[in-house]
Amino acid sequence: MIPSLYAVTPDTVSRMHPAARESVFWELDPATAAEVVDAGSATLEKEAWINQVLLEQGGCGYSIGTAGDAEAIATVLFCAPEHASGVVQLPTAPVSPDAQLLTSLFIERRFGELGVESVLINAVILDLTRRGARAVEAFALRNPGATAARRDRGPRNPSGDADMDAVAIAARASEIGLPDIGVLEAAGFAVVADHDLLPRLRLSLPGQDLVWSEEAAELPLVTTPG
Repeated sequence: MIPSLYAVTPDTVSRMHPAARESVFWELDPATAAEVVDAGSATLEKEAWINQVLLEQGGCGYSIGTAGDAEAIATVLFCAPEHASGVVQLPTAPVSPDAQLLTSLFIERRFGELGVESVLINAVILDLTRRGARAVEAFALRNPGATAARRDRGPRNPSGDADMDAVAIAARASEIGLPDIGVLEAAGFAVVADHDLLPRLRLSLPGQDLVWSEEAAELPLVTTPG
């Protein structure tokens, strides 16, 4: 079957990418997140978070999957900054007050170079543009190998080398859905707060009166896998 794009809703939350259902890194403050993980209730807390954000802002994510699969092959989540208590752990926090936050992007590794990430990010951009958001920001993982090359080319970030907390977060990138910087830059994001490992990027949105391309206007947003 051909995979389809569908919104995260109470009816499809169980069909999200499994790591997206289990991760509470972005949604809860670090102490609370550690407690719920230790208690084995992370999935329940994540579903409660999704229901709250859906109630308050009307949408919080998209998945890609097929009707025959129990779980999505990829899921992206986004929210207003006040719903993402976990960003205090990032060295380039906080999010700009006028921006929404693309928190996490989870994808099965075997689908990582097929354009699935672009479809999900474009769905978020279109959704937030329709709502009149001014910008969307995201934290990203920069390949450590690229960091050494940057040091030889120009100024480093003001904080110097990545500290141990940043290294620990970078090591959990796939677990917490931290997108690669190249994926975000390909979608038009640009670095606004630099860091050796965990920069923050931003994309200004064009406003509701933009005449979207035919391809974007026909992006198939459905509520159930098809």
